[in-house]
Amino acid sequence: MIADAFWLAAGLAVIIKGGDLFVSAASIAPVGIDRAEQLFNMAALLAVMAVVALLIVRRGRISRRAGTGLLVFYAMYLAGLTMLSAAVRP
Repeated sequence: MIADAFWLAAGLAVIIKGGDLFVSAASIAPVGIDRAEQLFNMAALLAVMAVVALLIVRRGRISRRAGTGLLVFYAMYLAGLTMLSAAVRP
């Protein structure tokens, strides 16, 4: 049996799989995030968490219509993040 483990320690992502050691690219060259991107990500995260929590508390499930709405929100999030990244890093 091959055991998979994902560790995140001191900013170093290490994946151990089948006895081989793989180190992610982020441990070689750190990936930075701009303040505007961080605020955008946190706002989107909190909005999605609030919507999903409300859907589950009120209806007890997420309907197909609500799921479609969440997918549309995700597409808008990705488009917004792409535009923000392009504006921040010329």
